[in-house]
Amino acid sequence: MKIIHSFWSKPSLERGLFRFQDRKMGGWLDKKYNYMSWTLSCLQFKKIYGYVELITDQNGYELFVNKLQLPYNNVEVKLDKFNDYHPDLWAVSKLFTYTLQDDPFLHVDGDVYVWKELEAIKNKPLIAQNEDINFNYYTDIWNDLVSNFKYIPSYMLNDYQNDSIIRSCNAGIFGGSDVSFLKEFALEAFDFLDKNKNSFDKVSLGSTGLIYEQYLFSCLARLRKKDVTYLFQSMTPSYEQLTLFSSIPLKRHYVHAVADAKKKIVICENLENRLRHDHPEYYYYIMELLEKHEI
Repeated sequence: MKIIHSFWSKPSLERGLFRFQDRKMGGWLDKKYNYMSWTLSCLQFKKIYGYVELITDQNGYELFVNKLQLPYNNVEVKLDKFNDYHPDLWAVSKLFTYTLQDDPFLHVDGDVYVWKELEAIKNKPLIAQNEDINFNYYTDIWNDLVSNFKYIPSYMLNDYQNDSIIRSCNAGIFGGSDVSFLKEFALEAFDFLDKNKNSFDKVSLGSTGLIYEQYLFSCLARLRKKDVTYLFQSMTPSYEQLTLFSSIPLKRHYVHAVADAKKKIVICENLENRLRHDHPEYYYYIMELLEKHEI
């Protein structure tokens, strides 16, 4: 199962860090942490799995390959086609990446780091990080979309009505061997967006990825009676247990600097210290590039 990063640069270049959903600098407090995050993620997955692929745009190629010199085994420049999309639709590059795959894969976000092979999800048909169950912010976003979007797939409406709570997945890691279903899901998500594009200005667009990527996938999997294997069986809405760098690698082997964790100085400093400890040559190389204003 190959490991895949995808990076669409537009969300990282626009807006500020004023809203929960903003992706300026990847959501990190400073650009250096964004560079360090992608570097640590790439290097750790390369160390554990031996192969990491990157799907990106021209800006991403210039940054990750030419400047940071990250050791990806294969790089494909295919995401410039989304430059006309609104930057708040940050998950579309991930969806498109899923449609490109013909073999088993695991897509990992650039703020996910491992120190051991993820045995619990090995060779599974459908994989996600964890199940998000009855998190209030999902319900708020869902109600906003239902009130303002003209098209909501009937299976999503039925799923919500039958359960009365939202059971979604977190796609920090996502993929599996059932690539035909993963492609079907991604195309369904694009269809959902296309049919509602005239209503984008009515909603908090940057938060909708939780619905059109994560909840839509979960609803479609239940409709098709597909089992999803989760790396973690339970999770709190804060995801605090996933950001504990201090227990790496003796007690834990997985960190995901999810959501607003990237805006906490302690997480940023832990990330920096971890990269300096595990990969000092890359850490000092990044610092040199920063000092020279080359990145």
